[in-house]
Amino acid sequence: METDFITRQKNGNYRVKVSVVQFKEDGVFIVYCPALDLSGYGNSDREAKQSFKTVLLEYIRYADNKGTLNDDLKEHGWVRTKPRSTSMVPPAMTDLLATNENFNRIFNTQPSYRKYDMPMQVALC
Repeated sequence: METDFITRQKNGNYRVKVSVVQFKEDGVFIVYCPALDLSGYGNSDREAKQSFKTVLLEYIRYADNKGTLNDDLKEHGWVRTKPRSTSMVPPAMTDLLATNENFNRIFNTQPSYRKYDMPMQVALC
C-alpha cells in the first residue's frame, strides 16, 4: 500500500494522498486530516468530503503561491522521501496521536470515527 504523500509534479501541479478521519459531532459531519491539521465539514458525509477537498486545494495553492509549502509541511513533521525529492511524507499516525491534540481528542472521544485515504490532483493553473 502506498503511503500518504504530497508530490510536486514536473508540470508544477501536485499529486496528493492524505489520510483523514471522518466523524460526526453535534450533528455536523467532519473530515479531518491530522497530518496537516485541516478539516472540512457539512450537513452530510458528501458535503464534508467536498468541503475538505476545497480546504486542501486552497491550502496547497496558497502555500505554493507564497513559497511556504515546504516549510509549512516541515513544521507539521513532514519529511522528504529522498534528498532533493519533490515528494514529502507525513509523520506516522502514532506520532500524530502524541503531538496533535485535536487528533488525540478525536481518537479518544469519537468512537464512531472512520479513517480513509483522500487522493487528489491539485492543479495550480
